[in-house]
Amino acid sequence: MIDLEVVVVAGGRGTRLKPILGDTPKVLAEFGGKSNLSRIVELVNRHGGTKVTVLAGVGASKVAQEIDRLKILMPHVRIELLIEEQELGTAGCFNVLKGRRDHSSSLLVIYGDILCDFSIPHFLHAHEKSECLASVFVQPNNHLFDSDLVELSSSGKIKRIHKKPHSVSISGTLSLTNAAVYLIKVEALDRLNPGCSDWFHDVFPRLIADGYGVYGYDSSEYLHDYGTEERYAKALIDIERDIVGKRNKGVIRNSLFLIERLVRTSNIDQRNTLIDLLKIANEYRIPIVLMTEGRLEPWIHWCWENNVYFDHAKQGSSFRDIKLNFVENNNLVVSSEFNVCNSENMKTALTVLKENSQ
Repeated sequence: MIDLEVVVVAGGRGTRLKPILGDTPKVLAEFGGKSNLSRIVELVNRHGGTKVTVLAGVGASKVAQEIDRLKILMPHVRIELLIEEQELGTAGCFNVLKGRRDHSSSLLVIYGDILCDFSIPHFLHAHEKSECLASVFVQPNNHLFDSDLVELSSSGKIKRIHKKPHSVSISGTLSLTNAAVYLIKVEALDRLNPGCSDWFHDVFPRLIADGYGVYGYDSSEYLHDYGTEERYAKALIDIERDIVGKRNKGVIRNSLFLIERLVRTSNIDQRNTLIDLLKIANEYRIPIVLMTEGRLEPWIHWCWENNVYFDHAKQGSSFRDIKLNFVENNNLVVSSEFNVCNSENMKTALTVLKENSQ
């Protein structure tokens, strides 16, 4: 059992998905025959959580019906519905939680349009170890130009949040984005202002400026925003491919390692093969680790230009150090020659990826 209250933010109108969902709230979108709310409650139940609070607005009556059904299916999880009378944003809606005496020490915040499967205990451990007031789940993606970006310090704390659109000076230098899942100590609720506000755009920048600390939790586990028609379609494909649950840190995951000194990206044919390789790995959410003895910035810029990403980039470390200190901590495996990719076996790795991804 974990001492944690999970808060699902489900008050948005879902305008962009209206052609698909109609009047159904985004949190009730179905994937594999289950609503996303059901999947979130199952995730909480699986990790020993016992309390879920749903903050709803438009379509709250439909959310209430689903909650009644889930209470029967998972009686050990206490599910509460709170309805906001007016739209107050992702943080403003939390004012209703102020002053309650039954809070856990931290709140796990999950946006209702995030399809996800991740290790809650791993995230909670990193959050508590950071001693920060809040922690943000951060990941790279292949559409950085239209994403808010985070800049991390060497200790993992967020130094600055860069809102889209991005200037030329930022483009190609940062690679981590907000994945819309947070851990927040209850004391952070006292830092909320009355009225409408957003956690990532308003509250976290203020916490950083005031010296409270916000940690960036970088993990390659499965989190996917399905808030647009295109991303909703991708979520359905990921469910069909059985990708979602297999990226959890609690599951041993295969991975792909790229060692810079073994990959000659100056060769056009090799470079194109590498781009194809990364696009397929990104599509199937296969963790990619780049190991370089040089600067990371040229690689980040290259990813921006080609709409691909590395899940993790490590500078100046030996393969042995990375395997001991990084791979095992993230439950990744290096099981064959294919995993360690170089110029000679890159096309073979691409072929294997394609065959295993059908």
